[in-house]
Amino acid sequence: MMLISRGILPAVLSLAIVGCATNQPKNVSELRDSFKGGGTFLKSESHTVKRDFKAVIKDFENKAMVCFNGVKSAKGWDHNGYYSTSSTSFVASMKRESDKMVAFTIQDKIGNAIYIGGVPQGGSYNFLADIERINKSTTKITLNGIVMKSTGYFESVLAWANGKDATCPL
Repeated sequence: MMLISRGILPAVLSLAIVGCATNQPKNVSELRDSFKGGGTFLKSESHTVKRDFKAVIKDFENKAMVCFNGVKSAKGWDHNGYYSTSSTSFVASMKRESDKMVAFTIQDKIGNAIYIGGVPQGGSYNFLADIERINKSTTKITLNGIVMKSTGYFESVLAWANGKDATCPL
């Protein structure tokens, strides 16, 4: 009771929130490093796909890049009881890291949200898929995401990597 009445608890919570918001990865390398240590709100998994690297990349270009680029709108009741409409801009990109590796990332920027500490062009990073050539017929997919922001991403991206159809989770 004493902590709450003196305002210490709200101050500590505010600093924790600001700390999370100000340490956002600014590029693919920083994003990859941010997933290495794991964490409560992070999810990582690796899969081996029995498909040619170029075929996997082509499916990412045709399916994931189409799915995860653009503006999506949501309407509904928020936690305060207000009916609202929000829009989120999504930017998907693919970056060739080497002849054997491509990084696929998803960024998002929520409507008129105010971001503390700067955000890279395109918005906050929330998903990374490293696509690596193992040999002529095998590709490794390492998926990393922020749990609250990447619901459904893992399943769809993995299906596309395997050459299967999946719905866009947005």
